[in-house]
Amino acid sequence: LVTIAIILCLAGGCRENGKTMPVAERGVLDLSGWDPARDGPTALDGQWELYWDRLLTPGDFAVHGKAPAQSGYLTFPGFWKGYELDGHPLPGTGQATFRLRVLTPPGARQLTVRFLSIRAACRIWANGTLIASSGVVGESDEAESPDRSIVLARISSDGTPVDLVMQISNHFFPGGGVQNPIVLAEPGLLEKAHENARSWGMLFAGCMLIMAVYHFVLYILRKKDIATLYFGLYCIFLTVLVASNDASDWLIRSFLPDVQFVVISKIVLVCYATSTSILYRFYRSLYPKEFGRLLLYVVDIRGLI
Repeated sequence: LVTIAIILCLAGGCRENGKTMPVAERGVLDLSGWDPARDGPTALDGQWELYWDRLLTPGDFAVHGKAPAQSGYLTFPGFWKGYELDGHPLPGTGQATFRLRVLTPPGARQLTVRFLSIRAACRIWANGTLIASSGVVGESDEAESPDRSIVLARISSDGTPVDLVMQISNHFFPGGGVQNPIVLAEPGLLEKAHENARSWGMLFAGCMLIMAVYHFVLYILRKKDIATLYFGLYCIFLTVLVASNDASDWLIRSFLPDVQFVVISKIVLVCYATSTSILYRFYRSLYPKEFGRLLLYVVDIRGLI
């Protein structure tokens, strides 16, 4: 909930002092007038340089006089699917490199940057130093190892520009790119928001599991009441769904850090497809006249599709 509140605040471009949030233009984000302690977190939104179908490293930009040919600018947060390049829309899958120059305020300081659910794998450098990664980027399904989680990284700033280079490959989701704002803040704030989001997720998961166990016990004691079984199953499925999305900062990673994302996504898909049928059966067991059998078949077919 705290994470969502921060995102909403950033999305609205608001600050307590009424200052407008800067936005990147043509690959440059001017934060020279930004004070992280006074103005709070800021999002690295706006136009990032786009280098389509290439996985470049900071070394490719360090060669004087031989800078890679730029494909255009992509506005973050956003996906590259449908982006017009040479008169043709880009597909949802593929790979690309993005670059942003951040003009930082004077003085030496440490900053925290958050990357949330970048599809489907990424690597990020700041001034030539690898600061974060999620999954394994690749130019094909076989080479890529997708992941979707939250990554917090530190950036050292001495008042000089910070060059961010980000590789993203996507051969898993319908659309590749950056779904949520990339947030920059003074140390401690984003870490605290991350801890709070997972704490709320733990609280929700704990409540759902207690309710599930309670209803399972009721079903064992009175098997004629099938509604208690359906509701207990629904609580289990709902717990898995919440623990495996951005709302809880991917709480499931706290318990299954080494499980591949492909496996987790299949579990989530099964829970999502089944939960609707389970919920409908729960209501039908309570109100059989209002919830007919024909609609039950429709719900089951929808889940299978």
